[in-house]
Amino acid sequence: MNAAPLSEIVWVYKEVTQRRAHGIPAGRSFEVHVQTRKGPGLSISEIPEATVDKLVLHVAQVAPWAILGYTDELAQEWNRDREAVIRVVDERRKDAPKDARSTLPECGREARR
Repeated sequence: MNAAPLSEIVWVYKEVTQRRAHGIPAGRSFEVHVQTRKGPGLSISEIPEATVDKLVLHVAQVAPWAILGYTDELAQEWNRDREAVIRVVDERRKDAPKDARSTLPECGREARR
């Protein structure tokens, strides 16, 4: 299993994939993605949705500077200019409380396969 120091975490989001068989919903799978300052980031897949939600909530509590949730715009910015996203997170980190008690944000994205 891969891991990253909390100080390296930049962006965390949940991915929900709706599987289909002949156009008929055939189940969903859940994944959590952790993007870090360096390297390709981390993904944990094929785990229960409640576990994904707990992981995202935990990151919100221990790394309140991290960006939570997925948007197409953020993904494009991450791919185009990762350093700009990291600068935003660095600013958030300066303002982050030492003992954050966050609530779980809307953090998912839907994917279809």
